[in-house]
Amino acid sequence: MKGTTTGITPAKLLQFTTFDPNSADHYEDVPSNYTTVTYVLSSENGHTVLAVTQGDFAGVTNGEKRYNETIAGWDSILPKIKELAEK
Repeated sequence: MKGTTTGITPAKLLQFTTFDPNSADHYEDVPSNYTTVTYVLSSENGHTVLAVTQGDFAGVTNGEKRYNETIAGWDSILPKIKELAEK
């Protein structure tokens, strides 16, 4: 993955842009093809909650296709993050 960190608040927020260089044969590596991933930690009923968002897909090449691919990717990644966090 390629990208730039765009926001950090210790113990609360991590935000960065991202582009998969393996997709460069399908999509041009230009700023408009990067999306922003945001991790936000909060407390709820004595537990830590992780909220993850990624977007905006409206301006990227083949946005709907890339959105659907991203959802599939997060479906496999999020359970692994949960497993690591609970150790």
